[in-house]
Amino acid sequence: MPQTTCFDVFEQCVLAVQAGELIESVSAKDKEFHFQNWFEKRLQTLALHYEGAGRNTYPDFSLVECAEGYEVK
Repeated sequence: MPQTTCFDVFEQCVLAVQAGELIESVSAKDKEFHFQNWFEKRLQTLALHYEGAGRNTYPDFSLVECAEGYEVK
């Protein structure tokens, strides 16, 4: 596992936007979580092992194999 995953994660976000995979709300009541759902797909693309801490906890995604976490706002 590399010392940081942030560059790979950022690259996947850019590639997703370039491919037209934009952030979409699933419902009118979903005011925040569509960002986390979109970001989670980027982590899955990289096959990173993470723990989703659940809604309203910090960080949104804690990586299992290195000391990093991602908070999506």
